[in-house]
Amino acid sequence: MLCAVCNHQTKKQFSTLILNKYNVDYFFCPNCHFLQTENPYWLNEAYAHAIAPADTGIMLRNNTIAALSSALIFSFFDHTKKFLDFAGGHGIFVRLMRDLGYDFYWSDAYAQNLFAQGFEHKPSHNTYELVTSFECLEHLPNPQETFAELFSYAPSILVSTDLLPHPIPHPDVWWYYAREYGQHIAFYSHKTLTFVANHYKKQLYSFGNIHIFTDKKINTFLFNNVVKYAQKKMVQQWISKRLTSKTVQDMHYIIKQSHKNNTIL
Repeated sequence: MLCAVCNHQTKKQFSTLILNKYNVDYFFCPNCHFLQTENPYWLNEAYAHAIAPADTGIMLRNNTIAALSSALIFSFFDHTKKFLDFAGGHGIFVRLMRDLGYDFYWSDAYAQNLFAQGFEHKPSHNTYELVTSFECLEHLPNPQETFAELFSYAPSILVSTDLLPHPIPHPDVWWYYAREYGQHIAFYSHKTLTFVANHYKKQLYSFGNIHIFTDKKINTFLFNNVVKYAQKKMVQQWISKRLTSKTVQDMHYIIKQSHKNNTIL
């Protein structure tokens, strides 16, 4: 089996049970240190729901990610530009970012936009300042195609994924395999992400499970500390004083559009 990231030959690492019924082989790439499952024939079953029923932390997690993204964008990017959230689920994150004052838009081929209606991605937006994609990489059967798509939208991308430890954990030990749900099929090491960055001639900045690919030169010490302290109330208050929330503005826009299109809210 060829590596889905670098196309090198992989070797079988282990087998384990997925969705409590499918015995699945996992393959490791000795070139870029990427771990992938065999062809994921079970994905339709795994995605019976866009959001796993047991995902009780979805709201808390989106609040955390919004605070982090706000701190990173305000520190290293032009916060007045447009931004895109790729694989944005039901639009919770986009709504939160617009509430904070960022001009964010939503895109997801597999989920219904419930919370950011009216702010979907449009081809007329051309390029964005930054594309975000959280908890997406580990779900990708074709990472090469997705990275190419992400970089077609913006010169910089902000993603989250837990890095594959070394040595490779036993399937009973590492929770991130998420075998009960069957949706995590791709696992990236720092070497994997470095390969991607080099392929697209980008700088890679990583801290924990947060990763930025960009042309920009970012001070690593500053980047690490922004990630570490983004959740601090003092940091968020300092940023919020310099932004204008789009909550009310968006409400008026949606009402105006509904009148224009003669639709019922």
